Amino acid sequence: MKGAALNWFMGLVTPSIKTWNDMKKVFLDRYLDYYIPINHKDEVFKTMQREDEILEDLIEIFNYNLKREKMDNLDEDTLKDLL
Repeated sequence: MKGAALNWFMGLVTPSIKTWNDMKKVFLDRYLDYYIPINHKDEVFKTMQREDEILEDLIEIFNYNLKREKMDNLDEDTLKDLL
């Protein structure tokens, strides 16, 4: 793990995780959005920050979705116009 995922992991309250299944549930609750396929490019721009999510995590998810949809080559002006 690195970046936002490592920060999230290091911030876990360890007494709340007693088994691997507990860890699996907490991890999937946090990161399942990364693995749900997006079928439409416009979905990338519907990404919204969750109440418990820091801006760094939102940006990481947004960039991940851009790359996954092969949109990571958009220039800064185009991104500003789209947003």
